Amino acid sequence: MKANHIRVSKTARYYTEGDLNKNTKVVVFLLHGYGQTALSMMKSCAGLKSDSRFLIAPEGLSRFYWEQFSGKVVASWMTSDDRETEISDYTRYLNKLYDQVQSISPDCKMICLGFSQGVATGTRWVSRNQRKFQKIISIAGAPAKEIDWNDPTDPINSIPHLYIVGNDDRWIDEKAIDRTRAKFDATGLNFEIEIFEGDHSINDEATAIILQHL
Repeated sequence: MKANHIRVSKTARYYTEGDLNKNTKVVVFLLHGYGQTALSMMKSCAGLKSDSRFLIAPEGLSRFYWEQFSGKVVASWMTSDDRETEISDYTRYLNKLYDQVQSISPDCKMICLGFSQGVATGTRWVSRNQRKFQKIISIAGAPAKEIDWNDPTDPINSIPHLYIVGNDDRWIDEKAIDRTRAKFDATGLNFEIEIFEGDHSINDEATAIILQHL
């Protein structure tokens, strides 16, 4: 049996907050976690709103019911099945959004902010595609495993990276944080870790940390 593929057109949904014009100074891409939506991610980041800041929250291309066959509809960026095809689909989608934004406001500071599954999604996007970002902000998630943090040709290794995690995150314990810190300390990259009081979420304290780095 042979698996085959055909590329089709799909309509993607994304939310925005703020006006994108010549007065916009910063554009922040907000990449949600597994089982979330673009709208819930935008609400979690409501504290980032500013007259000079444009927020854009793309939604993963796969939606499903969180409770089997009914209830809340949520989204995912990808699964392990047909992995490379799903990565190709969502990076092409994110690239199109990026290019659309930059065509309107080419001189903006571009920031990629991911939460949970959105961390792997965002770091993979930045690593694999020639789109310029001035900062990466990763919250409560793990960067894409395949990234070589010692590769000087990978664009992600020249971008300042802020990693934020709660001290009561049930998915990321203190040992995991220490491993992440040790790994990046060994590379000599521009990498910073901030710990906030909270769980696996973006709370007010996490938001305050983010604002310090925008």
